[in-house]
Amino acid sequence: MSQSLTTLGIAQLATQNLGDGQTQLTKLSAQLASGKYSTNLTDYTSAQSQKLLNMTSKVSTQNGFLDVITTLTPRLQGYDSAMTSIESSVADAYKLIMSSTTYNASTNASVAGSIKGDLSDIVYYLNQQVGDRYIFSGSRYDQAPVVSADDILSQTATTTSTVASPSVPTYDVDYDSVNPAAPHTDAYYESSSSINNDKQLTYGVSSDNKGFQQVILGLQWAYQATQDQSNYTTDMTNAMNLLNDGLSNIRADHTDVTNSYTTLQNTKTMIQTNVTNLNSQVDDIEAVDVNEVGVKITSLKSQLEAAYSATADVLKLSLLNYLS
Repeated sequence: MSQSLTTLGIAQLATQNLGDGQTQLTKLSAQLASGKYSTNLTDYTSAQSQKLLNMTSKVSTQNGFLDVITTLTPRLQGYDSAMTSIESSVADAYKLIMSSTTYNASTNASVAGSIKGDLSDIVYYLNQQVGDRYIFSGSRYDQAPVVSADDILSQTATTTSTVASPSVPTYDVDYDSVNPAAPHTDAYYESSSSINNDKQLTYGVSSDNKGFQQVILGLQWAYQATQDQSNYTTDMTNAMNLLNDGLSNIRADHTDVTNSYTTLQNTKTMIQTNVTNLNSQVDDIEAVDVNEVGVKITSLKSQLEAAYSATADVLKLSLLNYLS
């Protein structure tokens, strides 16, 4: 009887070893599939666990900044594209006016049509929308900021002066003729976003910036000249001066946009490098040699197959001895 009990104990020990082997095989299979030692921090030393927590937290934060940069990039590209087109329209209008300083009845209608066309283009670009935002509207994200070219040209040009925040020019959609001094700081709002732990990017261009006011006033004066032969030369001179100054100011604003875009892309590159380095440090802790794991799995499977066979024989023997 003691022999049967001894055999049964051996059988139980063999069965337990088989269970341990199967657990080890499951763990190795998970390592082979993931390439990681474990996805459970408790399987690492306390020092390793703390490092993993710190580095994964940093990676998460940096990826959050990358998401912000991804959102801002098309907006800044939108500014760049729109302002490039506006500058081109202003330059075309300036050349036309320079060649039309003297009233010519045979070309006057064509000049007027070209001026209106250039103004329509500028209005179109100032009402550009990127995603769900009108990018030249300040903080009025869901509102196109500029009235139509027809509405602008229906206004009489009486001044060559611009207005400053918080007042808005007559072409702004929120301009109130009854209360022209009504404040609209939202029209000039510049967005600001954190693009890294220690870096805040302030960006944005308002449709009411001085340069845009000047070119729109200039086109008003130019169009008005085509409608009033008696003041043609004076009005065209006002137009040329305003367009020239306005183009310079728009280019200065455009330079700011370019600088902001460069900062954004440089920060993106730096963050991507940081994330790569952090992930490399995580891999140094987590990564396993999948080839080595594959060899271990093959070896362990062979051992388990042999152990299963031996255990089966022991179990048969223990049962026979127990019954004898």
